[in-house]
Amino acid sequence: MSVPYYSPMSFWLMPNEEFNEWRAQNDLPLLREFFIARLPRFKDWLDEFGIDAELFCRIVPTGALFTGSGRKLLAREEIACEKHSFFRLRKMTRGQFEQRCRELGQAVPPVLEFEPYFDWAKKRLGRERYFRLDASNDSRIDNFIFNRWTQHKIPEKSRASLLGDFETLKLGGVTLNERIYLGGRNLDFADLDHLVVKDRWHGPGAVEINYSSCRHMVFAETLLHHFEFRQCDMDRLTCQKSDLHNFKFVECTGKQPEFSDSRLSKVSFLKGTLFPDFTACEMEDITYKPRRGRSPAAVSDEYRRLRSAAQGAGKRFEASKYYYLERKFERRSLASPYAENPALFPVGGNSGRLPDVAARWWKGEISGAQALKDAGEIFLFRLRVWTSPKLMPRALGFKLRCLGALLEEIVWGYGERPLRIFATALCLIAFYAAVYYFYASELSMDPSQATRLVNSIYLSVITFTTVGYGDITPKTEHMKLICATEALFGCFTMGLVVAGFSNKSRY
Repeated sequence: MSVPYYSPMSFWLMPNEEFNEWRAQNDLPLLREFFIARLPRFKDWLDEFGIDAELFCRIVPTGALFTGSGRKLLAREEIACEKHSFFRLRKMTRGQFEQRCRELGQAVPPVLEFEPYFDWAKKRLGRERYFRLDASNDSRIDNFIFNRWTQHKIPEKSRASLLGDFETLKLGGVTLNERIYLGGRNLDFADLDHLVVKDRWHGPGAVEINYSSCRHMVFAETLLHHFEFRQCDMDRLTCQKSDLHNFKFVECTGKQPEFSDSRLSKVSFLKGTLFPDFTACEMEDITYKPRRGRSPAAVSDEYRRLRSAAQGAGKRFEASKYYYLERKFERRSLASPYAENPALFPVGGNSGRLPDVAARWWKGEISGAQALKDAGEIFLFRLRVWTSPKLMPRALGFKLRCLGALLEEIVWGYGERPLRIFATALCLIAFYAAVYYFYASELSMDPSQATRLVNSIYLSVITFTTVGYGDITPKTEHMKLICATEALFGCFTMGLVVAGFSNKSRY
């Protein structure tokens, strides 16, 4: 099933609502039939919330029916005339919306409350919500994915297929110059590959794009604001000499994106694999939240790139924050180095992680039998590594480096959290003071209850700071060793204080 090819530029030259009307009458009915055929109990969901064929095609954006969790509210919005009537998402409850209409002196339009399909399926269907990726692939998923492209190297002829079978409406392969408005268009479930957005003015209003193929998309010498891409495929996204303000890339995938010579403000990369290289960019308020289950080594590398970009832009505070997170995920990668360093552990088998297997089973992606099989393979892989005279020292080296990095994080936050050193010092002083308190008989101080606590704290402080007045001294050999270890810890901690605060000025 596919949407016939039409000239993409003819769609962009349409007014927004005329374009949405065309989709409601042409390609969205085909998309609805495809979903009924492919998605588990999709027809039951439509019937439960009273979403008929006409209403399905008039919800803008269409992706609102699938994204998010909890109940949502859609309200009808009349545009110009009755035939241009669409339902748009309202980020409020039904009561709040009705109250707002009364305050504005407006009649309350027809509204629809519903639960997004994927959230509904997760609650109602459990493990039965998964469906096959395509007819030739036994992999099972519970979300949309673009996984087939034809003539992808020819911008004018390339086509993107949803779930391998449905060729979506082609809107890419063209260049959008000034005064082509983007806001308000229903750009969900579309083929936006090789779309080039140029020049400065593309209209007011926010732009929301869900579940579309946006490979090789280019922003060139343009000014854009309030864009949100959600669960889009964005391979080789390029931004050149542009100003992007208030952009969100949520759960998007993509390789080798590049941002260069651009100004970025309030740009977020959330829970996806899309993360660009930044070259000569001015950046302000960049947010990155890695996807759960993503490789710690990959996340560490992405924070490294953010840190380098922040340093290049002179953002010292941000560079410090990103360096801390870079080291934190680097430490996590050391805890399970097998998958990240296959050449160092060439024993064959499943080098994955048990928590990942447990998470996949809990989500319902794999059966209990498959989870047990995967866990057994991982256990055998680790057993072969740790019983090999050649590989065991390598694995032990990674574990020791991980332990060292963990201590470094706790004590002083890799030099980026110097105030932690004082907390560490207070803990050490309190610990040694407790030792002196309970073993006061082995010290040359008054063991009476009245002064023992004060003297123990006093001795711990002057020993830790290596002042050593000599008025209280150890009387036994093992107490001398205890005092010596506290002095060593004190010297080391004072050195960290100097290094930590010096480190803060390196950016």
